[in-house]
Amino acid sequence: MNFFQCRKWPNLAQNKKNIYQRLYNVTYRSLSSLLPSICSQVLFNDNNILSPYISPKDPHTSEERQAKINTICNVTQRFCTGTLQQYSSFNDCQQFLRTQIPYGSYGRADQRNVICRFVHTYFVPLLPSIHCPHVGPTRRGACTDKTIDFYYNQPNFLACAHRQ
Repeated sequence: MNFFQCRKWPNLAQNKKNIYQRLYNVTYRSLSSLLPSICSQVLFNDNNILSPYISPKDPHTSEERQAKINTICNVTQRFCTGTLQQYSSFNDCQQFLRTQIPYGSYGRADQRNVICRFVHTYFVPLLPSIHCPHVGPTRRGACTDKTIDFYYNQPNFLACAHRQ
């Protein structure tokens, strides 16, 4: 399933939960069809092989980190427009992500950091009204620091997916 198939789904409003569940199961390879070409160039090479910047391991070099920040800013500038706008410019986005929040790690991918916003960029093209605020500076309900109690007292910490 790709983004365009999702948009043509009959009764889109009634099937959002089903669509969302399927899309959460999509592998990284299909992300090239979900994101605009400018972003998929960062994610995949010409042979549609995953870029070395995208790996299950946390990025260690400044180039790897900058590639993720660029992806967030490209996706945000492309899909989060009008009332969904999060940053005034690409440079404003980069500046915020480099200097105002920690970079983070995949082990803390639901916290207030760059990695959390990077994870949400996968879903911005699908549901901008839900995920644009998650990649922006306000975070609106996602990418917030949590205590250990949060995980034990919250029945579903992936609330943005659960609401759909």
